[in-house]
Amino acid sequence: MTNFFTTLPYRITGDSYAKLSTYDTNSRKKIVQLGYIALLPSIIWFIVIFLTCYKISHASFWVSLMAAAVGFGIILILERVIVMAKIVSGWGAFVRGSLAFLCAFMGSSMIDLLSYQEDIDYKIKSDMISRLEANLKNKEDAVNDKSAELHGEMFGKRGTGLRGYANASKSIDNQRNDLIKQRDKASVELDSVRRMLAEPSSTAYTSMANILGMNTIVYRHEKLFEILNSNKIEYLYYVSMLLIGFLIEILPLIAKKNMKPSQYELDEEANELVRANTRKMILNKSNHYAGMSATQLMANDVLNYRERFSIIN
Repeated sequence: MTNFFTTLPYRITGDSYAKLSTYDTNSRKKIVQLGYIALLPSIIWFIVIFLTCYKISHASFWVSLMAAAVGFGIILILERVIVMAKIVSGWGAFVRGSLAFLCAFMGSSMIDLLSYQEDIDYKIKSDMISRLEANLKNKEDAVNDKSAELHGEMFGKRGTGLRGYANASKSIDNQRNDLIKQRDKASVELDSVRRMLAEPSSTAYTSMANILGMNTIVYRHEKLFEILNSNKIEYLYYVSMLLIGFLIEILPLIAKKNMKPSQYELDEEANELVRANTRKMILNKSNHYAGMSATQLMANDVLNYRERFSIIN
């Protein structure tokens, strides 16, 4: 296990542990730093995606684990591209910076959903209860208005002006009874929802949560911003998480562009230059021979033969 963690940064950066073991400490330290810096965003994304799927969307453990593994692999590939690049161009840095901002925005939003999970749940539940309470209040007001209308009709103060329980009063009374039934139904619905929301472990709660959209990412984001809008100070936390996420995402790029070349990298550049010059020399020689005629080639072979013969003698 110790050997695994020792060689892990080298596998991430694509360098040979055995080769670098012969180099100075700074060369080895740089590889270790770049390797773990590239690994850090991937680990954070793995945790965030798993918790989002498992706790917010209520996916199964294995589905959440698979989604987290896919996200981990994608981010690790992106970070490896940065740390393995010999030179990061300005255009490449711009593209990677833009991608880092988008990843940070999505990642920080997921972290905020996890951080405000209880607040969002409470917000969704309280909004539902408020709507049902408002509906019940409207029904009660309608019953009270109809009762007042019936009272006025029966005492000759409204409508026909006839006293007693006549046809007009009976019609109003029937309307009032219908409204009472609607009010009672709204009251029962409110009590039922309150009981269901008070028992998170029940099947009824799960069904109600699905109806309310408590397991949906987009709707929870909508409720999250309603919470943030109600308390502007909370926006500082949201922006802080976004900035932290952006810095973590961009950290491999910053490290790659600002770290000085190590002795190992200088030797690799020198070896590449030697190989390039050797290749160029061979190609030039090949092009020289390719441009000779048959007679010139024969003459060149004779000269080479005489030169070897003279060396032997």
